[in-house]
Amino acid sequence: MTLGEKIKAARKQKKLTQAAICENKITRNMLSAIERGRATPSLDTVRYLAMRLELPISYLLSDDENLCVYQKNEKIRTIRTYLGEKQYKKCISLIESISEYDDELSYILACCYFELGKEAVLYGSLASGKDFLALATKYASKTVYDTSRIEALGIMYMAIAKNITAPVLELDTRLFEKKSDNVMDLELYRYILQDKTHVPRTPAFEKHIRAKAFLKERRYEEALSLMKEIEGERHTDAYNAYFYLNLYADIELCYKQLADFENAYKYSTKRLALIDRFKT
Repeated sequence: MTLGEKIKAARKQKKLTQAAICENKITRNMLSAIERGRATPSLDTVRYLAMRLELPISYLLSDDENLCVYQKNEKIRTIRTYLGEKQYKKCISLIESISEYDDELSYILACCYFELGKEAVLYGSLASGKDFLALATKYASKTVYDTSRIEALGIMYMAIAKNITAPVLELDTRLFEKKSDNVMDLELYRYILQDKTHVPRTPAFEKHIRAKAFLKERRYEEALSLMKEIEGERHTDAYNAYFYLNLYADIELCYKQLADFENAYKYSTKRLALIDRFKT
């Protein structure tokens, strides 16, 4: 946008006539010529128009075509600094001075309001906590950035804010666990721990944990049968290199205990091939 186009766009956005802008400082003909690019205003005139339109003079004289882009470029470094220093209210205040929010600014607002909501809830300001968490949810819905963590933990903190004495009554545990799994991959975490108190939703994990129980009881044929069944199924996210490394190690162990050294060597080779792949 040219200087004149910026002035005209800002004037129309504020629903001001040329006469209202001019007052007794410049003529309407001069303003019209400036807006059409047929006249170059003096610096004093630019200052006056910037003041009347409530725009930074630097924006009118800059190459940035969009006011929001100009405002963000001018402030984003400070915004990021405030976010890094956990000065969430200062961060929000600075963002709110920008006319419109893009995906990055909406994401930062969601993060800031979530952290303020979490702090408010944990330290007993429940009304403020609910307000902040609601705003976090609002801005999380306006960005393409991943806000899974905010969505998951927001469910828990909102439940506390709604019922501090019995938050479980407000907590949608299924939704929370589903979103938490998406964020933190709790299924994999419980699989790594071999958590026998947890029933995995992922069939591969569930079968392998059962197979490990057979191994512990020296029921090698049953363990092997179950693990071979797992090996033939490759239709979920659980079937990755890390999972197969563990599976092959246990299959190799079973074959060794059953004195089938040919197959034990076969799965040892597969396991070592995976380890080499991890090194690349």
